[in-house]
Amino acid sequence: MVEKKKVVTKLTIGEDKKLHFMAGILTVVIAFLLGVPIFATVLILCGVAVGKEVVDYLGYGTPDIWDAIFTILGGVAILVLWWMAQQEQKRRKEAEEAKKK
Repeated sequence: MVEKKKVVTKLTIGEDKKLHFMAGILTVVIAFLLGVPIFATVLILCGVAVGKEVVDYLGYGTPDIWDAIFTILGGVAILVLWWMAQQEQKRRKEAEEAKKK
């Protein structure tokens, strides 16, 4: 009887992708601190991600679509956390108003 060997693939995220993720986070945090509306923040985030890859394509680095994706994912992570915090704040306010009645 022949034994089947398990094939395990280990997913590793390189240092470069982690830096892009952090750049996405930083972009959104700075936009929030400056009072930029959400829609404009998303546009800025995408512009930063794609713009960096265009600069790389022009000879200043190595362009990689995954870099742009990780940059956007970092920003989206903060946007989701912000949205969740807003929903929780709204829920607590409604519960507090319901207690007063």
